[in-house]
Amino acid sequence: MGKRSILYVHVIVWALILERITGNSFPPEILNGNVNERIPENTKFGVTVATVTASDRDAQFPDNEIRFRMFAVKPTLDFFAIETETGNIFLKRDLTTDTSDTYQMYVQAYDMGSPSKTSATNATVTIDVYRNLRDPFFSGGPFAANIPETSVIGTSVLRVNFGDSDTDAPFNTVTVSAIGDDKALTYFRLESYGQIVVNSDLKADSDFQYPMRILAQDGGSPPRTATTVATITVQRNINSPVFERQSYNETILETRQLGLSFLQVKATDGDTRVPYNEVRYLISSDAGSALGAQYFIVDDVTGDISLRQSPKLDNAKTVDYTFTVNAVDRGGRSATIPASVRVTVIRNTNAPVFTNLPNANEINHDTSIGTQVFPVSARDPDPGVFGQLTYSLTGDGESTSVFNINQTSGVITLQQSLFSQSSTLYTLRVRVQDGGSPRKEAMNTLTLTVQRNFATPRFVSNSYTFTIKENEPIGFSVGQIVATDADSAPPNNLVEYYFVGSTPSQRFLIDSRTGVITIRKDLTTEEAPSSYTFRVQARDSGSPQRLSQEIPLTIIVQRNYHDPLFGNLPFSVTIPANANKFSTVYTVNSTDADTVLDFQRREYDIIGDDVATSLFAVDPTAGRITISSLLTSDPAVQYRVRVRVRDFGTPRRSSTSLLLVTVTRNLNAPQFNPTQYSVTILETQTLGSSIQQVSSSDLDTTAPNNVPTYILSGNALAFQYFQVNPSTGVVSLYKDLRDDTATSYTLTVTVADNGSPSLPGINTATVTVQVNRNLQPPRFINAPYSSTITRLVTDNTLLPGMKVFTADDDTVSPFKDVTVSVIGDDSAVSLFELAGSRVRVRNAANLAADTTNTYKLRLLAEDGGSPKKTATTTIDITVRRNLVPPQFNPKGYYATILENYPVGSEIVMVSATDSDPQPPNNQFKYSITGDTTAMTYFYINPDSGRISLKQSIKGTGVNKFRLQVTATDEGTQSLNGQAIVTVDVTIDDTLRFIQLQPYTASIDENDPVDRGFITVLTTPQQNIKYTIVGFSDSPDYFKIDETTGVISVKTDLRSDLSKRTTYLIQVRAEKQYPNGLQSVENLVNVTVLRNINPPVFNSTQYQANINEKYGLGQSVVQVFAIDLDTQDVLLYSIIDQAGETEPFYMAPSTGIITLKQLLTGTTKTRYAFTVQVRDQSKPEKFGQSTVVINVRRNSQSPVFERTPYGAVINYNQAPGPVYTTSARDPDLTGTLTYEVIGYFSAPGYFTVNSNGEVVLLFSLASDTAQSYTLGLAAYDNDYPNDKAYANVTITVNRNPNAPDFTNPSYSITINESYLLAVSLLQVSGQDADQHVVEYILESSNPIDGTQFFYLNPSTGVLTVSRPLTETRTQTFILQVRLRDNGIPARSSATTAPVTIFITRNNNGPIFGGTFTTSINETTPTNTAVLTVTATDSDPNTSPYGQLKYRIIGDGDFTQFFNIDATTGSILVQRPLTSQDVALYQGRIVAEDGGSPPRSATATAIINILRNINSPVFNPKNYSVTIDETHQVGQNVITVTASDADRVAPNNQIVYTIINSKTAEFYFYLDPKTGHIYLKQCTTGKELLFVFNVTATDRGFPALSDNAIINVEIKGCPKCKTNLHSPRFFAPIYFVNIREGNYSKTNLNLIQISATDDDDGNDGEILFDIQSVSNNGDDKFKLEQDQFNTNAYVICSGAVNRCETYIIMVRASDQSFQMERRRHSTVPVEVRVVPFSTYANKCTFT
Repeated sequence: MGKRSILYVHVIVWALILERITGNSFPPEILNGNVNERIPENTKFGVTVATVTASDRDAQFPDNEIRFRMFAVKPTLDFFAIETETGNIFLKRDLTTDTSDTYQMYVQAYDMGSPSKTSATNATVTIDVYRNLRDPFFSGGPFAANIPETSVIGTSVLRVNFGDSDTDAPFNTVTVSAIGDDKALTYFRLESYGQIVVNSDLKADSDFQYPMRILAQDGGSPPRTATTVATITVQRNINSPVFERQSYNETILETRQLGLSFLQVKATDGDTRVPYNEVRYLISSDAGSALGAQYFIVDDVTGDISLRQSPKLDNAKTVDYTFTVNAVDRGGRSATIPASVRVTVIRNTNAPVFTNLPNANEINHDTSIGTQVFPVSARDPDPGVFGQLTYSLTGDGESTSVFNINQTSGVITLQQSLFSQSSTLYTLRVRVQDGGSPRKEAMNTLTLTVQRNFATPRFVSNSYTFTIKENEPIGFSVGQIVATDADSAPPNNLVEYYFVGSTPSQRFLIDSRTGVITIRKDLTTEEAPSSYTFRVQARDSGSPQRLSQEIPLTIIVQRNYHDPLFGNLPFSVTIPANANKFSTVYTVNSTDADTVLDFQRREYDIIGDDVATSLFAVDPTAGRITISSLLTSDPAVQYRVRVRVRDFGTPRRSSTSLLLVTVTRNLNAPQFNPTQYSVTILETQTLGSSIQQVSSSDLDTTAPNNVPTYILSGNALAFQYFQVNPSTGVVSLYKDLRDDTATSYTLTVTVADNGSPSLPGINTATVTVQVNRNLQPPRFINAPYSSTITRLVTDNTLLPGMKVFTADDDTVSPFKDVTVSVIGDDSAVSLFELAGSRVRVRNAANLAADTTNTYKLRLLAEDGGSPKKTATTTIDITVRRNLVPPQFNPKGYYATILENYPVGSEIVMVSATDSDPQPPNNQFKYSITGDTTAMTYFYINPDSGRISLKQSIKGTGVNKFRLQVTATDEGTQSLNGQAIVTVDVTIDDTLRFIQLQPYTASIDENDPVDRGFITVLTTPQQNIKYTIVGFSDSPDYFKIDETTGVISVKTDLRSDLSKRTTYLIQVRAEKQYPNGLQSVENLVNVTVLRNINPPVFNSTQYQANINEKYGLGQSVVQVFAIDLDTQDVLLYSIIDQAGETEPFYMAPSTGIITLKQLLTGTTKTRYAFTVQVRDQSKPEKFGQSTVVINVRRNSQSPVFERTPYGAVINYNQAPGPVYTTSARDPDLTGTLTYEVIGYFSAPGYFTVNSNGEVVLLFSLASDTAQSYTLGLAAYDNDYPNDKAYANVTITVNRNPNAPDFTNPSYSITINESYLLAVSLLQVSGQDADQHVVEYILESSNPIDGTQFFYLNPSTGVLTVSRPLTETRTQTFILQVRLRDNGIPARSSATTAPVTIFITRNNNGPIFGGTFTTSINETTPTNTAVLTVTATDSDPNTSPYGQLKYRIIGDGDFTQFFNIDATTGSILVQRPLTSQDVALYQGRIVAEDGGSPPRSATATAIINILRNINSPVFNPKNYSVTIDETHQVGQNVITVTASDADRVAPNNQIVYTIINSKTAEFYFYLDPKTGHIYLKQCTTGKELLFVFNVTATDRGFPALSDNAIINVEIKGCPKCKTNLHSPRFFAPIYFVNIREGNYSKTNLNLIQISATDDDDGNDGEILFDIQSVSNNGDDKFKLEQDQFNTNAYVICSGAVNRCETYIIMVRASDQSFQMERRRHSTVPVEVRVVPFSTYANKCTFT
């Protein structure tokens, strides 16, 4: 039993001990007491929305196993739950089923210890729910757009604006989509930002409107939506109709048929589909078209315009109707410009008017049937058909049966022989009608008297035309006109010819007897027409005298109007200098537009210029120009051969022209040697720099024949990139080769010399250019790279274990030359740099201050190409920062506790330090390791090192514990240190502190040393010794007064680098008791208020301006902050901000911001971000400032100013600056650099310096170019690829001095006959540059002077090149200018005037008139019978004023007379009795001394008196009586006269009746025999005629005698029969009938009546139809009544609507003698009208 009791006691003790050991000492502590989260209402189920965290200081499970519980009310409990193990609050129900905005809950933490402990405080969790409260919306609607169907795919149509008033995403994030309608989604698409664009070819469809239904939905779940419709109207009718013409004009008759189109307007429409290209027409409704619309109509489809109603209904008789026609397509678009239509209506406003009626005329009784009697003429001013006239005869008596009138021409002709007619007088009633409907007409009469015995002379031809040459002599017979007279006896058939008119022809004579026409005056002496037209007439010798009709006589003078013209001159030919003598150079040809042989025939001669006349000859006929002297005798290279061609006219006409003969003295062609060249260049070859020079040789010895010009040819690619200097043969680059990829170019260079003509080279040179290209990029070897270093490295330390090697497979420099540079990443560029093939530390201080463990350094490899080829790689650099393990000081700790030491009380505090400078390497945790027993009873705070009792040790019997404490840092590859803590356990005593709980105190870290801040006391209080023991370094910083217990600061708290804010001071109180020393301990928890002052930046904003090409690692700006807490170590950093901070790195210790990314890849110009400084104290405090970095970017390219550039310099300009250019770059960051880029030879002579000055490098005197174009580029050397370009044109003045004249002016006076090609004068000039001077005839006043004078360009000799007689100009002023052959050629500043005065034969001789005299035929020879005189206004001192006379015709004049050439006296040179000519007419020419002479012609008429005796009647009186029935044509009486003259025609007699028209009417007197015949019927008349008859001889002048004739006519009553013709009662009859067939009914149309005043059979009338128009002969007939005075027109056939028939009805009397029957006719007009009154009306014309 005793053992059991002991066992029970032990169990109880161990249970108590276990409770102390395993007790749940600490409750959980909530770490985040207030949790606020904001979530969207569409958060998914199960998603964690908030987390509550807690900790538990208990070291053992399950006391430190924490669980969470949530307390809330509805509706929070319905929607949220908590995971008990993690503290995660998650959503368990759809929030959209509720409307609350805020949910609040409380979370408590509890541990799993026994007993379980709960957190002292609860966490308050607030969940704010933001909800999708608003629908999306569309703004700016309605949405509609109009676009043409030609809009291409991708065309923006319409922007649909949308939004959502919710403030939070995703509820304010709206997406739009097209959800309909119909075809809209086929032809249009909706972009995500609301833009509608064309998606398919709109022309594939015909719809014109597309509604697109658009859905907008936000990001809610479910989403809120809105819809709208965008209406897109496609304009398919794009084009308006366009009229082909803007105006239309047409003319119609007022009788135009209705509905018949007379005009078509037409418009087209450019649209491609119906109905939009279908055009409809309509007349405009505007006021100006109202009248037109009333009378006209337009077919709406065809555009045909026709009459709506007849214009005859227009009472205003409008002539011009104007109206507007619109064209409208079926899509509704109207023509922009309508068509204007003007219709002119031709109206029948005027009646015809006779122009030659009434009239009277005569007709011979023997006139043949069909002979024209009289041409009736009428006029009607109406146009068209209304002015077309129709003639007809309507009576009277028998006139209509004897005569007929042509209904069109109005010519009246004889249709019955007059022999059978007795009438001597006919009165014809003529009617004329126009073509109107109804017709307008006029009537008048023509009286015809029948001449029965006389005939009028008639020319055998109605006109005569003779052709002669203008150079025919005076007296030349032009031709003969002939007239005949039908009368059988003279004098009526004796014809005499004469010119009609009061003034006879001055140039031609007509022989009155023979009709022979001769020339009476020189036709070439004056400007005269090419034809002469006269009216000539013939008259007979009858009495009364009959005149023929006047007929035209035309004499065509074939004039030499035209100069011969060269057909192939001017021309130029080239011949070799060694051409053979007499070899052909050129054959000229010419034409002459004259048609006469003499005027066409031509001959050639050479008249100039200079030595050409001695070197060349021309065949006068063939025109072949040959060499007459060897050309080797003359050095010239060009000859002007002036050739003249002349015809054989009088005077001769000519032309001159020039053959330019170029002599080839360039005999040898250049050739290349060698012909093959090869060169290798880089693709970066500089433009304009020499690549290769080709050369050629030429065997010619003189320039320019041996001066080569090089030309580049070959394939197009080579031609595109290379150029050759034409003078030097230097091949250079014209275009950057980097624009191409070819590695070889073949250039062909041709050469030609500069001789005349230039000779091409006999071979070509081939230049093969091999191009080395940068084909391969560089590459890194064995990349990527890595290395490891420690934070203790120093500046320039090389990274171990790595080298950077590169390679490039290109084989030539610089393309195989590789350079490596650092381009990133992040802060690595600020800390490391390249050193050859190694990488070294650039800034060890910043590296040490940084906390990053790994860096990635990015390398860029570039070759030497332009552009460069690149490669990149990286170096991974690991920095070992955790170098020092934590160190305990001291290494061992000792403590003594009572065995009843309370659990949880601090026993001792250990302290370790870690000299690594930065966390986490210097941050560490404490732990107890080693002894398991120690770990059971003791707990160490991992952060503070405070060791406390974890489980009661009372009763364990253990009096000493040995604890191993380990401090393990948090660095990468953590390090640790150990210390040993020895705890002695003593028994409890009676000494205790008055306050059993630990003491607390709060002080400022800045409190001074020795300042007491708390007092601890024990009981009893006497003889107590207070000391501070244990707990890390608390004794280092605090002390206690041993006697009073006052605790004060021992060491400046700011020296504590760990910046602890709490110190646990273990105070021990000791008292010496008699039985031993007693001690008691308590804790003082001191809170130190740390870090009172925050760091402050010295500026609220830092600004820096850098270039975009700023280098990696370069310092951008340094920030600086101060902290009044002097012990604080400041650490700088950049607060990351997307888009702003990425390119920059901040050194944490210095505040220097450097560049870690290149800025060239972006366009951003301003970076703004926040930087932070922290003092690294506890609690750590911060300061912030703003950094703004402005990046200067190359946003503007350089430009050249004040372009274009050009300069003029002399060829002898000294090397040096010649011109200054200027360029600017608004954002210049580097240096503005100038460079030359081409072209041709310019870079060889010029360059540009750094100031933009163009500098001449070498003298230009040896070159021949007149200008150089120098290509320049200017660029910022920071941006060498962004260049401005300009050209400088430098013009070289190679001819400084202009030539000038020796004399300023010249003048000379010459005759107009001055010889061609003979020197007039010589103009001279000189040139100070010793250039060859050329003389140029620049202008002339008047302008044609250049055609008459030739100025030798080499000698200045002026000659006449064309006869001066071909111009009438008196004075020419020629302007001569000099021009040298410099480069460029220069002309004299002024011209030298050359004045040429021409003495002219201005006046021709003038005769005073015609010279006439009469002489007896017995006048002796050599007698002066007449003197002619002429005058000339030219001075008699000149040959042009001295006259000579000569006889040129006519007839025998020159046989019987001659003239004194000086005095003009005409003398008889042959007896005049040898001929019986009555007069001699001669033409006298007076000529002056001109060449050719000017002349005048006069007529000299010498009448020879040969007719001496007059005719004599015997007897003088004659009487005779005849019956009235005496037959016409029978002889009545004969008269006789005689003439004593011996020679005809002086004794030839002609008889005529004089002074009695009545006698002439009734009687005919034979002019030759004297027989008098009865001419007119005298039946029914008793008359007495007394008249005179004249007998006239045919001598000159004619002599005559008269006789008296008495003729008595006795009556005969039985001869008075049939005196009257039938007479109709109306001149015309009209009748209308209806259409139809009357063949069976025989419709009676109209009655026609006539009467005859004669008796018996002579008064009886018989009617018949003579004719029916319109083929109506079988449709009409006559029925005559029994009394024979009336007749009825019967329709007996079918007649058609709108036809008109003219029926000519004749009435004839019934005289027994057929020849005495008389007739009359009358027209009957029958019109056929429609049967129905509703049918269309007929229009009759």
